[in-house]
Amino acid sequence: MIGFYIRLKSKFMLSKVKNPKLAKQGKLSYEWARSHMQILDNTI
Repeated sequence: MIGFYIRLKSKFMLSKVKNPKLAKQGKLSYEWARSHMQILDNTI
């Protein structure tokens, strides 16, 4: 697993990536959800 820090509303959390090969598909899913669900702009 790869560890990295993510920032959420000025707080930092350690995150673990179990399978980095899924990152591209995960980003596409996130971008789709963000463009179709406007509420996500306020939470992330």
